[in-house]
Amino acid sequence: MRLKPVMLTVLLLTVYVAWIHVQARGDPTPSPSSGGVGKVILYARYDESLPAFENRVLTTLPPRGDVYSANASEEVLFTLYPSLGRSLKVSGTVIFKGWLKANYPSTGRLLFTLYEVNATGGKVAVARVEGNVGLTTKVAEYTFGQSGVEHTFADGSTIQFGALFIPDRAEVTGILVWNTAENPTQVILPCLDHVSVRVSASNGGSPLKNFFSLNATIGLMNVSFIANVTSPFGVQDLRGASLTLLNATGGLETSYTAMKLKKVGAAMYTATYELNKTLKEGVYRASVNVSDQSGNIFWSEDTYWVTTFYPITLRFLDDEKAPIAWANYTVANLGTGLSFSGQANASGLAGLLLPPSNIVGSYNVSVRCWNRTLSHPFEVSEGGGVLDVQFPLYRVEVKALLYFLPLPNASVKLQGEGGVVFQGRTGWNGTYVFHRVPGGRYRATVAFAGGVGSADLEVKGRMRVAVRVESLYLSIAFAGLLSLAVASFAVILVRKRRMFVEKPFTYIDKLVDGGLPYEATVMVTGPPASGKSVLINGLVQQSLKNGRKCVYITNIDFPSKVRDQLAGLGLDVEEYEKKGSLCFVDCYSGVAGREFLERHHVDSPNDVTRLGVEISACLEELGKETDVYYDSLSTVVTALKPDQVVSFVHATGAKVKGVGGRFCFTVGSDIQPTILSRIDETVDCVLELRMEETEKERVRMMRVKKVRGRGHSARWVVFEVRKKGVVFLTEKRSA
Repeated sequence: MRLKPVMLTVLLLTVYVAWIHVQARGDPTPSPSSGGVGKVILYARYDESLPAFENRVLTTLPPRGDVYSANASEEVLFTLYPSLGRSLKVSGTVIFKGWLKANYPSTGRLLFTLYEVNATGGKVAVARVEGNVGLTTKVAEYTFGQSGVEHTFADGSTIQFGALFIPDRAEVTGILVWNTAENPTQVILPCLDHVSVRVSASNGGSPLKNFFSLNATIGLMNVSFIANVTSPFGVQDLRGASLTLLNATGGLETSYTAMKLKKVGAAMYTATYELNKTLKEGVYRASVNVSDQSGNIFWSEDTYWVTTFYPITLRFLDDEKAPIAWANYTVANLGTGLSFSGQANASGLAGLLLPPSNIVGSYNVSVRCWNRTLSHPFEVSEGGGVLDVQFPLYRVEVKALLYFLPLPNASVKLQGEGGVVFQGRTGWNGTYVFHRVPGGRYRATVAFAGGVGSADLEVKGRMRVAVRVESLYLSIAFAGLLSLAVASFAVILVRKRRMFVEKPFTYIDKLVDGGLPYEATVMVTGPPASGKSVLINGLVQQSLKNGRKCVYITNIDFPSKVRDQLAGLGLDVEEYEKKGSLCFVDCYSGVAGREFLERHHVDSPNDVTRLGVEISACLEELGKETDVYYDSLSTVVTALKPDQVVSFVHATGAKVKGVGGRFCFTVGSDIQPTILSRIDETVDCVLELRMEETEKERVRMMRVKKVRGRGHSARWVVFEVRKKGVVFLTEKRSA
């Protein structure tokens, strides 16, 4: 049989076009993907429920049902429905497949176009390809492709696929066929990470991400593994999700187990899958695999720890094994990402609940000191306990000299690589002590009356250094006078038993006209170890013995320890509590990881709102003439904004004064000067402490810095901390 010339031309052209596109584009069938670019097939389908789109839609669901056709001599459009649930990035080769025939064999031009239609109806061509083809009266597949397509479809926009055949002869009509497995007209998009998968796990109450505590269970934990999956094409694009779970030794706990579809998001673009497992103590690697309708695979994986948490108390120490009070610390476990930050108490102690190192590996604790970060590794054993963490922090004593004479009140600066690290002024003996200096190279500079001296030092341990001041302006006569003045000053301040008379704690009332006020807010401030806590304990003792009632708020030690301290002053603490004259508010046990034993307690010392509620409850319970003592405000100052701290002091002071009471609190003088100044302006009375320290002794002093509305002595008074509390020392002539 001889073929007509036109039919032969059509046949040869069809074979050529099919061959050239297969060679140029390769196999267009999507392959599994683990992220990156995945090939997504959008099929042309008939949907009788969408007449607005002439019932022609694009969907990721494979076609089924009756065959449909349309005149391709006018562009046939298929519209994605629903529209995109989020933005979609396309990168690579877009492949068009159409099944066509004609009423007469003919050649012509075939055009395939990919459009984006935005939410307002604006339309732009994203990809377009055309070529000469030959159609016959039998349906045949035609595949075109365009490479190098880079485009991002906006969230809420939709996709259109258009097919148009322009015949070479007017009497010819091109016909596009779709909607069956035999005629699956489609467009294949190279989508970039279009499906997002996020795996998580829950037991209904774990406060720490990826950690599950066995403390309240008996060796086993029920864990729900959850996969949140989002596709811009809607949940119908998702075939399902499966879970693979490996233990620490690589053994399979479960392998590609199907997860249950738990719920579908309201907008139908997000699905949640879930699978419950019962796990014993150990480390687990969970991997969730999600497949879409095009055969792409997406996954998400994470590690989870099921373990017991043990109570650990870290004791921060310097090189001399002295506690580092109020140390700001960060505990981190690099293997798990577990991290805790906080502040140690006045005794350098910090309580934590941590999983053991045999499950999570080693820990590292770091503290900030003198603008440097110091780190120390440690291990947590099963059962917990107290761990000493000792940092290389040293005591550096700088003595300022003019020739051989000590210089009191000289300016001393210690400079490191980053500039001035710390500064202060020498005491009466010409000495200033820098505590807890990190090891390294420094320069000590002393300035006095226009003269300057310096010395370079390398700190490797506890050390003393003498810095001699040289000045052309200081004469030998001045040196002689200075020597006489220093000697006289030393004679006055060096405590000799024959020069001082001991005074009881009640002597503090003689420093203020009419005594230390009760209806007032009183701040006790001073450097670490200057005696703030023991002074406030003395004020509590004095209030109780005067027939007043007291509320004691502690966030630097356990209430039981404070009771022991008050009992050491001679107070019958139990009796005062029984008759309703004394109660405690515990703000410390929660930080230390201990159970609260007090009726009034606050989980966190920085929760001043809750603390205010407890103070109000105590005042209502104890009634009029109730004093409130708070040791210490320093932790709150470091955690809250200045305005919050000042507001708390002002509001609490007003509340306590409203029942005729005294609100007295301690705060370190090493906080930011601007904050200390603002608190100073808020309170009615300030008791300021300081300490002069030498190699042989430590001299503590107190002065009444201010009392609103009352006359007072502002001179410094020496005091000692004895077994029975504070004892003031006054000169004989002023006794």
